[in-house]
Amino acid sequence: MKAKLLTFALLSSLFLSAHAQNEVYSNVVGMVKLNVPAASFVFVGTPLNAQSPISLNDFIGDQLTGGSSLNRGSDQILAWDSLTQSYQTFWKDQNTNEWKDSNGNIASLEVYAGFGFWVRSKQNVAQELIISGGVPDTEVVLETKSGFNQFGFPYPVEMDINDANFALAAAATGGRSMNRGSDQIMFWDSNTGQYQIFWKADGLADETKNGKWLDESSEIAVFIVKPGQGFWFRNKALDSTWEPIIPYNL
Repeated sequence: MKAKLLTFALLSSLFLSAHAQNEVYSNVVGMVKLNVPAASFVFVGTPLNAQSPISLNDFIGDQLTGGSSLNRGSDQILAWDSLTQSYQTFWKDQNTNEWKDSNGNIASLEVYAGFGFWVRSKQNVAQELIISGGVPDTEVVLETKSGFNQFGFPYPVEMDINDANFALAAAATGGRSMNRGSDQIMFWDSNTGQYQIFWKADGLADETKNGKWLDESSEIAVFIVKPGQGFWFRNKALDSTWEPIIPYNL
């Protein structure tokens, strides 16, 4: 089995990788460093925070750039509320270095392993966003609401969307084509400014494709989700749960 890279660091700043048996040390604190290009949208997924949830202010802290108000210079966090199917927008107060909601109140948003959100940079220079937290040592269960959901793979490893450990296909409804009843997962490509869309197949004559995520050409998808990468899951059925399998032993 090909080794899967764990993106995390020990408190002693030692970096480790999961070997063929996927065994790693316990009691680790994770770190993922993301690039935030100038004047961009970056789709982030949280692959850490074993002791979640934590507040947005504790999660991001004094990172990114603040402004005097929501629409005056501040970078923004856009978090999708899957219950209301609408965005919540947060901004950084340059005077207090606190993240606030659109009404100017301290952000009450809580972040957890598997949580997805947008970072909107309004700056003319690139920035970095460092995500840190405990590496999950038990399996994470995430609710999937009917409609659109923002997610990230909740463990700090690279993972193919058709890998059994990714397991989102088990929570999804399949169809005979992308637009005929199939649930979808969508990844934002900041280079092209477009989404890469995959759909779950079911009922096809080619049984090797059934139960798999297919690309827009109806071929079995080969797509690697990177630590810290967010995505949309479009659930066309009823509320359910996503139970990705923890791909290592702590």
